[in-house]
Amino acid sequence: MSDPVWPEALPQAPQRDGYQESTPDVLLESKPDIGPAKTRPLATSGEAALTVRYRMSGVQLVTFRAWFSTTLAHGARPFVWPDPVSGEVARVRITKPVPAWVPAANLADRWDLTINLMRLPA
Repeated sequence: MSDPVWPEALPQAPQRDGYQESTPDVLLESKPDIGPAKTRPLATSGEAALTVRYRMSGVQLVTFRAWFSTTLAHGARPFVWPDPVSGEVARVRITKPVPAWVPAANLADRWDLTINLMRLPA
């Protein structure tokens, strides 16, 4: 079974001011009895953590909620997502805390949706 794809009906790029990404932590550090800590690669690739925020309409939020609960089984399934930095698609999954949305300040029928993602190794 192939991975689901981020819906075309939703914004294809997150808000710049709500985007945060960290590089994968693939180092193992050990502290010997004497001297400085030693580090070595634990793996050649890892998962990068991301936080993204989308501004969307009420209709788009309803679309996201339905897609999240049914297609993604409440976030249990990974999906293909348009990476706003590289412009390519990435395989990701939603992590905790679960997606949350709040009304956008001073904008009728606009919502700010925050999602935590994990970019999965290729």
